[in-house]
Formats: sequence, C-alpha cells, structure tokens
Amino acid sequence: MNILQTNDDMSYKGCLEDAVLNPDLLKSISPKIVFTPIHGTGAISSVPALWDHGVQVALVDEQSEADANFSTVNSPNPENEGALALGIKVANKTKSSYVFASDPDCDRIGVAVLEDKGKFCCLSGNQVASILAEYRLLALKSQQIIQEGNENGFALLKTFVTTPLIDKIAQGYGVRSINTPTGFKWMAQKLRKYEEMASLRILEEEGIGLDFDRTELFTRMDILSRYSTCVVLSAEESYGYLPLDTVRDKDGNASALAIAEAIAFMESTNTTPLKFLDTIYQKYGFHLEKTENIYFEGAEGSATISRLVESYRSQAINELAGFQVIKSKDFSTDGYVDEDEENLPLQNFIQLQLENGFTISIRPSGTEPKIKFYLFGCSEPNPVDLSQAKEQVSNSLEKIREWLVEDAQNRVK
Repeated sequence: MNILQTNDDMSYKGCLEDAVLNPDLLKSISPKIVFTPIHGTGAISSVPALWDHGVQVALVDEQSEADANFSTVNSPNPENEGALALGIKVANKTKSSYVFASDPDCDRIGVAVLEDKGKFCCLSGNQVASILAEYRLLALKSQQIIQEGNENGFALLKTFVTTPLIDKIAQGYGVRSINTPTGFKWMAQKLRKYEEMASLRILEEEGIGLDFDRTELFTRMDILSRYSTCVVLSAEESYGYLPLDTVRDKDGNASALAIAEAIAFMESTNTTPLKFLDTIYQKYGFHLEKTENIYFEGAEGSATISRLVESYRSQAINELAGFQVIKSKDFSTDGYVDEDEENLPLQNFIQLQLENGFTISIRPSGTEPKIKFYLFGCSEPNPVDLSQAKEQVSNSLEKIREWLVEDAQNRVK
C-alpha cells in the first residue's frame, strides 16, 4: 500500500504519538492484528502509525480501496458484526487474534478478539472503553505519573449513556469521572477548559506562557494534573474514544494505537482481552449494557416519539419489571450540574435508577425516527461466582427490556 504523506499528515502523525503511554512495550511485544477501513479512510493514518510502533498489520484487501457504495458490507458501521466478517476471515488465515475495523471517516473503531474456543467475539464500545480505562490508569500508576496525593488531578470523561463501569474504574484508582451529554463536542469543551485553566494559573502564579501542543506528553500531564485536570481517556458507548488531548474529537487513528498498546500489555502478562475484562468484572462487579431502539416511521413518527417521551414525564415510571425506581432525573429541567459543578445544558433525556443498582436512560434519537432505551445492569463488586453473576444480570436486563418495550407500545396506543 503506497500512501503519499503531506507535511500536515506528518504533523498529525507526530500528534498521534501521544496516544501511546509505553511505546517500548508496544514495539517489544509487536502484536499481530488485522485492520480493515471498510472502504473508508482508516488505512491512511492508522496503518502507518501502527507499523511505526512495531504492530504487525494485515490489511483486508477487498475493503482497502475507497468505495462510496461500500460494496462488501450491508453497512460500514463497525458496531455491526457483519462489517468485521471479512476481517475475521483474514485473521483466521493469518493466525491473528485481533481485528480492528474503522468506520468510513475513521473516527470510530470496532474490535473483534479470538475466544478460547477458536471463534471471534466482537467487543462492544463499552467493553473497549473499560479495557482502555483500566489499562491506561494502571500504566500511569506504574509509571508514577499517578501517585498517592495527586489522583484528583486526573479524570476520565464519558457520556451519560456510556457504561457506569468507567465511573467505578475511576473510583478504584482515586481519579475523577466526569459525565457529559451525548456527543464528543461536550468532552472537547472540557479538554479546552482544563487547558485554558492550567495556562491561566501558570501565567498568574509563575508568569510563564505555555504552548501545550508543543509540550511533551508527560510534562503536559504533570502540568494539567497540578493546575487543573489531566484527562486520561474520553469515551462514548458508540465506539468512539480519544486517548489524547491534542485532538478535540473522537479519533479512530489514536484509538487504534491505544487499543494495540493495551493488547500488547495483555500479551505481556499472558492474558487475553476477554480474560482481562473478567478481572475488571471481578474487581468492580459484572456490568452489561443493552440498547433497545423503537422506530416510528412516516410523517407521524416524530410526533409519536415526542408524545411518548412526554408520557414518561406526565406518567412517571415508579416500578419497572418488579424493581422500584428510587431516583429519576429529567435533564430537560434546570438545576443539574456535572462533577465539575458546572450547569448541564438542557436535553431531552430521562434517567431512572432502580433499587437493584441498574440504570435506564431514555432519549429520542437526534438523527433517526426512533426512541432509544439504554439499559445498564451490574452485579455487586467481587462476585463469589462471576458466571452466576453474569447470568443473573443478563436475565434481569432482558426482563427489563421486555417490560420497557411492552410499556412503550401501551403508551403509544
């Protein structure tokens, strides 16, 4: 594959270096992956960056050429398992254990990993985000970047509809977790605010002006953690991640590098992504997420969705599938603040907390004629029997899903 690189490309490539916390580990392990851009732009920057860091990359030839018709897939969305099918086929041929798939504009990455039984399992966006959060905090702690006394200067950013497991991982390391509305623009605003706050405080206290874009990664982390907040990872459930702060949007190229580094760490400790996830679940409790979409097509669809959402306000849910609702938040009303004590923007979004620790979020889609239900289930930390905990959470979540669908249909009628 021949790729012509401009000066801007090279500058961006240099920026991507900050996605990797331990480049020596990545180069020494040299994990073997299959990469597919699914006929989009992903191979332009991701693949050279992975090569430069010692990653062995096999491309999916049939999907490496730009094709606006995306002729080899029903949908080029890496959230759909079918979009990774050709990548998995190449992985079986090349004896690779990992498949990375970027969406057409390469701001999101899907990941499939080899299971013990020889089949590939597609990880969810929440699972990949949890792996990245745990690994990156562990790496920074082992490098003494995060240490006793300075933890409060570090944070993870996530949206309200991203797994609460990330909140618990942050708590486990003593760092903060900041929840934002859906959309990376809100996390980008946080990154800008933290940088501006640090710059102003340094100027006021020491009379020094800093160009953060030209400041070395760990120096920048130290400054941000001391004078404002250093963000270790930004993530959303829909396969978007940002492991650096010099880019202000989800970035598939940087994500590919960060995920490859986490894989290298796992290989260095003789574990796999699925086993690594189990250690996370054992530590913080098993977490499972499901999304249920109900579509309302046609001219009346939008009005139906609006009426349905309003019904959750006028006829509030007090009990759901046998579980009591102990707290309800309607973010279309004033008064809600985030973990920085900043006012949250008004949004058409309702969140329910159940007595068993589960959470339900309800919001209409901003791009499609559907209402979305986000279901978050969890067990207690340190479950005695992890397999049993998984089964119980899964069964309860399915019961709740069925109840929500039936209730929504009744409300519409």
